[in-house]
Amino acid sequence: MIPRLYHRDVGENATLLASLMLLSGLLLLYIGAEWLVKGAAGLGRSFGVRPLVVGLTVVAYGTSAPELVVSGVAALEGRSAIALANVVGSNIANIGLVLGLSANPRVVAGASLSAAKSNAGRRELTSLQLSPGLVTS
Repeated sequence: MIPRLYHRDVGENATLLASLMLLSGLLLLYIGAEWLVKGAAGLGRSFGVRPLVVGLTVVAYGTSAPELVVSGVAALEGRSAIALANVVGSNIANIGLVLGLSANPRVVAGASLSAAKSNAGRRELTSLQLSPGLVTS
């Protein structure tokens, strides 16, 4: 069973405890993110994977991990509706953001310009421009 800290009677020190827990969580989040990025970059270098692919994978994992934890905790507590709503809401938000950014001509033009300048490759730019069509079909 998962401990429920928010049900404990903390009395007058509730604000102090909540502030300490928030700061501790932010510090641990920062340290964990640094470890994840350094580890993924090192692993990618050792296998010869391009940094762009490693970066996109880390971003994909980083955005999905909190949803996985929330859905897992909700399922363990028997709240399947929360788990389902989390998945559906997350997918709606992700599709909306991807379609919105891809439909914005300034963002696509900026990506085209930076890809042309840095020689990042035409495959990434093509997949960026074609992905909204694949998602909506």
